[in-house]
Amino acid sequence: MTVLEHTVPFFLPIREAENDLLSSNAMKFIDHVGDLLQAYVDRREQVRLIKELYGNQIKELYHSLPYHMIEFVLDDFNW
Repeated sequence: MTVLEHTVPFFLPIREAENDLLSSNAMKFIDHVGDLLQAYVDRREQVRLIKELYGNQIKELYHSLPYHMIEFVLDDFNW
């Protein structure tokens, strides 16, 4: 079995899961893709919360598309 089309963000590793799981166990594949999507949503929400809670202290904030790398610079408040 192979995945012909999907609407999962292109940067999530679906092909690896397809190669490892889809042929042997479709339910494990579905669960794994669900876990990947949930982790992505959780990371995105964490960045949103950082902006909301500490936005006045953060000078710059960058993140990768899948939100697995987050970089920020704190404003200098006489530290």
